[in-house]
Amino acid sequence: MKSDLKKKGDGGESSEDKVKRKMKKKLTISKMKREAYEELPSFAIGGIALVASSMSNASLPTLLGTILDTTSGATSAAAETATCVADAASNMNCSANANNSSKASHWTPLLIIVLGGGLASFIRTTIFKRVENRIASRLRVKLFRSLLSPKRPVSFFAKNSPASLGIILTEDVNTVSKSITMSF
Repeated sequence: MKSDLKKKGDGGESSEDKVKRKMKKKLTISKMKREAYEELPSFAIGGIALVASSMSNASLPTLLGTILDTTSGATSAAAETATCVADAASNMNCSANANNSSKASHWTPLLIIVLGGGLASFIRTTIFKRVENRIASRLRVKLFRSLLSPKRPVSFFAKNSPASLGIILTEDVNTVSKSITMSF
């Protein structure tokens, strides 16, 4: 009788069902946060590496543009001053040495930024993958213990095939662990 008295919402869902769904969603989010907080130090290091890698990627075009502008300006100046006066034959390399040292000083920051950004990206990827694998491992252990619980009735295993349980243990757990590492 009570089910007949439930008011249906927009999507054909009763208000009680909406409340239950909201509560289930909050519970799921709190469980995901708990899993993520166990990996907080790793997330912090990975986050710092993410910021360093992003800063490197963002500064690279600006620095490269500056270097190209400076180098192209130095090349035209070198072309003008390369023709030294004929009577100063001993001073033929007057502009070549100055331009070579300035070119080398421009490329050093670029090399540091590229190598530093690559290292930061490697550290970020490695740490986040390790965190993802540790979370997946913990979730699999918890799920496996839950499946083998003495409270679990034998009829559960009659209803669910071993293949479907295997899929839950692998694919679903991997999906959850990826979503945790991507959202936190």
